[in-house]
Order: sequence, then structure tokens, then C-alpha cells
Amino acid sequence: MSAKIQVSEPLVILHGDEMAQVAFERILDQFVRKRLDIDLVEIDLSAENRLISNGGAVIDAIVALKKYGVGIKNAGMTVNRQQLNELLAKHPAIKEAELDITAFMNLMIVLVPVLLLSMVFTQNAVLDLKYAGSDTVYELYINGLELANAFSELTDPKEQRCRFENDESARVAAGKSAYPLPEKFLVEMSSLPDSAGIALGLDRLIMLLTDSDRIDQTDKIMVYTEQTSQSLGR
Repeated sequence: MSAKIQVSEPLVILHGDEMAQVAFERILDQFVRKRLDIDLVEIDLSAENRLISNGGAVIDAIVALKKYGVGIKNAGMTVNRQQLNELLAKHPAIKEAELDITAFMNLMIVLVPVLLLSMVFTQNAVLDLKYAGSDTVYELYINGLELANAFSELTDPKEQRCRFENDESARVAAGKSAYPLPEKFLVEMSSLPDSAGIALGLDRLIMLLTDSDRIDQTDKIMVYTEQTSQSLGR
């Protein structure tokens, strides 16, 4: 195998939850760790670690992205009430009333001033550019299959604060408890540059690579990948 490609700047890796994390690790091993000589700044953004750190992991991720400028994020889970209760039962020292709202957040802001992966576009690959209000939306299609979505991100702390306050008002109106606003998060957001994020559907990529007709045909492949990983102790 040829020598690794030297990369001078670190890459931020944001780990997530569930079955997608198994495939995410394999992708990192195959296309990043084995091929690039690069420092990785790895942050655990799983739902459990966001809760344990009381949202500190989210702040760490924002700070790292601001510092290094580019990152890769695996899918994170936004917990529902049942999942939150299970996590609180697992960590009885954590008091829900003392949790910052960032403890529940699935970080969506990703800075991408450069492209990490080069993509060759043929007549069968289309990058569709759309505008949704003040947001720019990019959609990648290959062989007629929508593979990825990209959006410009909200970086205005005043607008974000207003949305948080509206959400809290809706919670109170529904008889639910209000959470304190994530002031650290809003402070960090105030210094963010114009930003964008892209989400690639792993199941859709597997559809493309295996020439599957339906997305549910990828389930067995994902389960087999997870079972194989567990049997190997990974």
C-alpha cells in the first residue's frame, strides 16, 4: 500500500449513537486512519455523554470546529422521554432539573470551509442547488437516488435564542418543565462564521453500492455489520 497522505491540519471527529456508529468507525478506519497521516480530534457526542457532561461535549465540539474548521459527524440521537428516563436511571446522581438544554441537543452545526472528500461527478451524478428562504440547500443525486442533503446553518445567536424561548414557551404551555437556556452555547455561536453542514444517508449509500431497489433491503446488511463487529470484539 502506498504511503499515507500527509495532512497538516487536524480533523474533528464527532462520534454519535446506535448502529450507525459501527459503520462510522469502519468508514473512519478504511478511508481516514489507513489513508491519511492526520491528527484526529475525537469527541463523544453520544446521547449518554451529552447527558453525563451536562452539554459540555456539545460546547467542546463547537470550540473544536471553530478552531480547526472542518469535521465529520456521525448521526446523533435526540432522546425521547423514555430514553431520557433510562439514562437518568443509569446515572442516578444526575438531576434532570439541573441539566442544561445542551445536554439534550444533537449538534447540527458543522463548519465545512473545505471539502474533505473529492467527488467525481459524471452524467449520472447531479448536485442540485436550491434556495429555501434565506437558507441555501444542496442535494446530491446519483443515478436518480438522493444521497445527501446540505444546508447553510443558523449562526445568529439572537435568532437562536428566540427559537429556544419559543420552544420553552411551548413546553410550559403543554404542562412540561422548562429548561434553562444554554448560555455557553449561545456565547460560542456568536463568533461562528458562515457555516454549512451536509448529511449523507449511509443506508442510501449502501443501496447505491449494492444496487438495491428499496431502502429496507439494507437492514440485513447493517445488522450483519453490527453482529460481525461485536463478534470480533470491536
